[in-house]
Amino acid sequence: MALPRILKLMDVHIDGGRWLGEVTAFTRPKLGRQMEEYRGAFDRPVDLDLGGTKLECEFKTAGHSVGLATKVGQVLIDGNAVRFSGAYQRDDGGWTNTEIYVRGRIAELDSGEDKVGEVGEETTKMSLTYYRQVEDGRTAIEIDVLNHVHRVNGIDLLAEARRMIGL
Repeated sequence: MALPRILKLMDVHIDGGRWLGEVTAFTRPKLGRQMEEYRGAFDRPVDLDLGGTKLECEFKTAGHSVGLATKVGQVLIDGNAVRFSGAYQRDDGGWTNTEIYVRGRIAELDSGEDKVGEVGEETTKMSLTYYRQVEDGRTAIEIDVLNHVHRVNGIDLLAEARRMIGL
């Protein structure tokens, strides 16, 4: 029987700056495929894979941050970099580590509501061009949209397509 890993500690770096204690939640990008239903001459429809869906992530920070507001409007499509590192504990006492690396730019900063005597919360959404998930030092997934790379467990699913067009 396996029990869930529980996030006990996390740290987030935004453009190289450490936000330990300020980032309270990190939502990983959804990994999906864009599908289109196709019937053709079949008895029933099948889904055709049209490629990956848009990559986005979100994180929440406590309080008010001038630092994030200055990052909105980044000109470069991959100009903002974020690294999430989480320490997860299992019920058998063992620890595992997950790191998420993303690049893109901030699409939205929601500063929420300001109330006297309350901490408040800001929500930052990013549109991504790069995503890498590392589990205990091993890269599980790497997606580099601008360089046409999609690796899963070390296998590059787009290598042959890049070769065919001379990249």
